[in-house]
Amino acid sequence: MRVIFFVFLVLSLVTIMFGELEIATATVEATTDVAVLKVYIPYFFGYENQEIEGWLNRLVWENTSAFVDEAIREIRNGYRYLKEEGFIDPHRKPLRGEIYIRGRAYAVNERLVSIAIDFYKYVLTAAHGHEERKSFTVDLNDGKILKLSQLLNLEQRQIVREEVIKLIKKELHTSKFTPESIESVKRHPLEENFYLTRDSVVIFFAKYEMTPGYVGIPEFVIPFSKLGIDPEKLTSVMDDL
Repeated sequence: MRVIFFVFLVLSLVTIMFGELEIATATVEATTDVAVLKVYIPYFFGYENQEIEGWLNRLVWENTSAFVDEAIREIRNGYRYLKEEGFIDPHRKPLRGEIYIRGRAYAVNERLVSIAIDFYKYVLTAAHGHEERKSFTVDLNDGKILKLSQLLNLEQRQIVREEVIKLIKKELHTSKFTPESIESVKRHPLEENFYLTRDSVVIFFAKYEMTPGYVGIPEFVIPFSKLGIDPEKLTSVMDDL
C-alpha cells in the first residue's frame, strides 16, 4: 500500500524582498511506500516581468523534479531487488530511501539573482548517500544563466583561483585537502561551479572531485571586496564591450 502525505507552503516569514522581486521558501514533504522526501526550494513572486518570474520558478522546479524522479526510480529498483532476494521482512517497519533537497536564492542586486540547490538521495542498496549541487546565476533583464567569465574579468577570475588555493593551503595539515587538491583547482575552469551572495563569490567542487567523500561538497567564500567589486553595480562583463 502506498501512503503519500504532501505539504506545500510558501513561508512568508522567510521572504526576502529585493526591489519588486520577492523570494520565499516553498516546502514539499512526502512519505511514500519506499521513500521519505523533504524539499525546501526558492519560490519567486511579485516580479513585474511575469515571464522571467515564471521561468525562474520552472528552472528550480524542473531541476528538482528531475532529481526526485530519478531518485524514486533508483529507490524502487533497489527495493525490488531487496524484496526479490528476501531481505524485506513484511512484519517489520518498511525500509525507505531518502530524498532531501535544499535550495537557496540570493538577490545580489536589482539585476542578478543567484541560486544554489543541494540534492541528496539514499538508495536502499547503496553503502551511503549521494549528494550533489547545482547553481544558476541569472540576469533578470533577459533571463539568461551566466557563467563566471561573464561576470568577472580575467584578472578577477585569477584572484578567485588564487584565493581558493590560499584557503586550501591553510588546511593542508588536516585530512581534508592534499597537494592534489591544489592541482585540481589549477586545472578547473571555474565557470559553472559557483553562486553569488550579497557580498561574495562562492566557489564549490563536486563531492570526491578534490577531497575525500566525508568532506561532502567543499566550498570557498571569496568576498567581493577582495575582487574590487561593488555588488550593487555587478552585471555581465559583456555589457562593457
